[in-house]
Amino acid sequence: MKNIHFNLSLLSVNNFFYKILENRASFKDPRIWILFTGAIGILAACTAYALSRKKNNDQVSEEINPKEMDIGLVKKLTEEGWKKNPYKANNPDKIGQVNILLYERAFKLFSEKELKNDIKPCRLKKAVSGDLKTIKFNHNANGTHSFKEGFYNIQSKYTAECVEFWVDFAAPGLGGGCFDTGTVQEETLVKTCPNLAAYIAGTRSLGNNGNGESIRDRQGPHPLILQNVVQVMNISREYYGPEGLIKITKNNLETVSPALDSPLTFDMLAMALKRLESSQRTVEIQTEKARVSDIFHTVLSGFMLAEQVAGEQVKVRINSGKLGCGAYGNNKYVVALAHIYVAKHLGMEVVLHDYKGKEQERIRELLESMPKQFDNLEECADAVARAVKTKNIW
Repeated sequence: MKNIHFNLSLLSVNNFFYKILENRASFKDPRIWILFTGAIGILAACTAYALSRKKNNDQVSEEINPKEMDIGLVKKLTEEGWKKNPYKANNPDKIGQVNILLYERAFKLFSEKELKNDIKPCRLKKAVSGDLKTIKFNHNANGTHSFKEGFYNIQSKYTAECVEFWVDFAAPGLGGGCFDTGTVQEETLVKTCPNLAAYIAGTRSLGNNGNGESIRDRQGPHPLILQNVVQVMNISREYYGPEGLIKITKNNLETVSPALDSPLTFDMLAMALKRLESSQRTVEIQTEKARVSDIFHTVLSGFMLAEQVAGEQVKVRINSGKLGCGAYGNNKYVVALAHIYVAKHLGMEVVLHDYKGKEQERIRELLESMPKQFDNLEECADAVARAVKTKNIW
């Protein structure tokens, strides 16, 4: 809506200037001078707004030192975050205090092991079109997919034969609720990767209403790759979620968050899907054309960024899973098929984590029911929507 108002304002100002220039005699009327001055002010304000949007969204990462490790800023944002959090039922005071304990431990491990912070942000050089009909499906690319059961655990950065990326199931603002009471995949990942936490804190201190790096906004997806993220510890699975976090104390901290024998350095691909309200989480709504097209567009944008970062003549492997399917309520089968077909189209390998046996079986059934050829990605997305809707599965 803001962009609509912005465009209308510019249009009105341009029309006004045209009328003035068309009839120069009108300058003799003092009322015209007042209107003319006002129009100049509107134009200046609109221009300043547009520049601030660009500065606060797309170029936040260019304005910080991504290698700075400021635990003080992380703690400050965490203290502010839990005090502002409206979900009192989640015991925000206790969770905030536990989060500070976890961040302090992660930063201490990073320092003790004398690790180097070489985190590097990467964005698409050119935005990917959301008009899927214009993108011809590449049936010759030979992309592949596989499944890996069990919890989504980061294991490595590179293998001998390919460049590997690990998907962050991101919120629209990178990090989501990592500095308040957020407890899902992204927030947990941030707590175990101190240079990622420091990076997010640095970007949030700059602008975009405190949201830092934009991964999605009204214009669509803005995937981000952060190279050389370092994970120094894990958090035991039974302590996930608000009920688990409040059980963490100084006494059990080291047991709950075991240090890795060898810290993992990996490349993270942040992608964010739209959130569905509770009332929208039906197969009927989950398979709407616009929604499924947006999921394909999001995955395509992220995978093409990975392709750009990896370079030519290099095989790419993307580790992902139920992106946007938990707290965000998207259909896990639509998401899986979007990953599979985009990988096939681009000639990549995708590994889908945390899809259990029955879920894998349903995905295979869906793939068998799909057409064997598509002219373009829009046809593919439409076929996925029909297949999932027909099966009525979520």
